[in-house]
Amino acid sequence: MRSITSAEASQDFDALLEEVENGEVVLVTRDGRPVARVVPEQVSVADRLAEVMEKYPADPEFGDDLERIVRENRALMDDRERRWPWADEE
Repeated sequence: MRSITSAEASQDFDALLEEVENGEVVLVTRDGRPVARVVPEQVSVADRLAEVMEKYPADPEFGDDLERIVRENRALMDDRERRWPWADEE
């Protein structure tokens, strides 16, 4: 982790942000004492999924299709011998 003074941080704030965007953690000090730690923003998978769903709304029938697919997959995952619908009969 790199350490810089508050004066250095304010002189070239854009460079500081670029370092942080590239994954660096930077400790900012004033009068030799730590006052702030600048860390990369962590976006959760849920946040990214919400953004995608907002940008690309699902087809209204998507829920029905998803429910049908889940039912079909559950039927394939029971304890019986599995036979794939596309497999050739022997």
